[in-house]
Amino acid sequence: MSNRRMVFRWILAALLVGLACIIGISVLAVPLGPAQIAIDTSGLPDVSAHPIPPGIALRATIQWQKPTMVLLARDGDTWRAFSNRSTHLGEPVIWRADDNRFYDTVSSAMWDKAGRPVAGPAPRGLDWYPVTVAGDYVIVDLSQPKPGGRY
Repeated sequence: MSNRRMVFRWILAALLVGLACIIGISVLAVPLGPAQIAIDTSGLPDVSAHPIPPGIALRATIQWQKPTMVLLARDGDTWRAFSNRSTHLGEPVIWRADDNRFYDTVSSAMWDKAGRPVAGPAPRGLDWYPVTVAGDYVIVDLSQPKPGGRY
């Protein structure tokens, strides 16, 4: 086999791989529509954690890739939904009922029930998701998380 033929085959293979990558990237970039979950709030405590179904988690957010939980907090009639990832380094966030704070399990950063930072190295509030209340359900729009504010 001549060197020209071998070079031609390598160039053709590289072009095909490049074309496949471009097609794959454009398919992944197609908007999949809003990702929402509805959470039945009847009988829930003021703060609770809810799993995101796997099919929704893949398209819920670019920042965290695969969020595993939504932290839902109620203050009177106001509901808020937060990511369970710290704004410090992305560590898991849990609710500590003993001091009414969200707590970063690694860096000890803390946020209040409204997602505002109150202690530790977190540079801003918890990322949050828009919510709509419909009867006993809170509908959480996972399609575009909003960055927590700087306080």
